Amino acid sequence: MNSKKYTQFGTIIVIIFLPLLGFFTYKLFTEGLKESSLLILFSLLSVIMFVSLLCFYQLTIFIDDTYVSFKLGIGLFGRKYRIDNIKSCKAVKNAIFYGIGVKMMPNGWLYNVSGLKAIELSFKDKNSVIRIGTDRPDEISAYITGLISHDSSLVSNDATSQKPKNKINTFILGGFIALLIPTFLILYGNQEIKIKSNADSFQIKSMYGITIKYNEISQLDTLSSIPNIEFKNNGYAFGKVCKGNFRLAGIDHAKLFVNRGSAPYLHLKLSDSEELFINFKDNKKTVALYKWLVEKTRK
Repeated sequence: MNSKKYTQFGTIIVIIFLPLLGFFTYKLFTEGLKESSLLILFSLLSVIMFVSLLCFYQLTIFIDDTYVSFKLGIGLFGRKYRIDNIKSCKAVKNAIFYGIGVKMMPNGWLYNVSGLKAIELSFKDKNSVIRIGTDRPDEISAYITGLISHDSSLVSNDATSQKPKNKINTFILGGFIALLIPTFLILYGNQEIKIKSNADSFQIKSMYGITIKYNEISQLDTLSSIPNIEFKNNGYAFGKVCKGNFRLAGIDHAKLFVNRGSAPYLHLKLSDSEELFINFKDNKKTVALYKWLVEKTRK
């Protein structure tokens, strides 16, 4: 059984939707975390952009002795047509206003991810037609016409089908990974810290987490604000969340686990000259942690 596969990359789709996915994902974690309505909006838009990329980043046509079929993207959308029910196949050029995607035409349907070129299939049992976008319409239409007419001169075993574009697929995969990695880091970094109590110490479980012995705390108080951040030595900072090692105004070595703008802040001076700042979004939790540490450091 002869089989052919022709893949067209959705250049326009990727150029439009990949940056939009990055933008809405960024807005999700900068604006969406501040307000529930924006969280829902940017989450929805990010999902729409991501699904659109999966569905339309390429279009692949498959041809064998029995069927002509195609799939969009990863295969959520596709169709299959029997060769013996196809009346004709010809190369066509779409009107520019048809655009890209899945569109209804006056006499049928168009499936397209890039450009204006396509093949048009007409059928024996219905008047409507199907147009499938491709950058090789003449070659594909000649091949299908040969299958319909059983003309072996048009259907050659040596005909070259288009191999999957590995570089393009690698580009798509790389683009997704490039977005998923910072998304994961943001999700992990923005998680609220957890405090674990031990017999002689407490542990801050988080990105850049630390274990502090109670007898290392030389000073413990609360502040209504923290000194200005001058430099991030080795830390995480996104939106109002700061975690890790920073240089503050007047403090060379400071470790932060804070949500800026959510006073009060716990201020701990340690015996190794390092200073630590901690708070939660909920100021009641910050106050409760302060009272608990006061009791632990008195013992």
